[in-house]
Amino acid sequence: MKLIHCFGYPTTLDESKDSYKVRYAVRGVVMDANNNIGIIHSNARGYYEIPGGGIESGETIEAGFLREMKDELGCNVEILEELGEIQHIYTDLNHKHVAYCFLAK
Repeated sequence: MKLIHCFGYPTTLDESKDSYKVRYAVRGVVMDANNNIGIIHSNARGYYEIPGGGIESGETIEAGFLREMKDELGCNVEILEELGEIQHIYTDLNHKHVAYCFLAK
């Protein structure tokens, strides 16, 4: 999947570092028949976002996406296309978050 963007925090990014704790996740722009986009509200964080979540061990990216959309939106979806990969690297926390993004209906 092509890289859309890589965000580094706080301001420096050490791409050569191979010891980051990595979390893999999926996110989706999901449209219904009227082109409404499904979003969720995070009560804990106090904001809205597109649905998604972590990929479970042994799960493919696509299977994780379909499961997360069912969990968060309550419906089965069809993947239309890959949008790309977004990375967040938190150098101060030694953590890298990789999200694979899809367009679905």
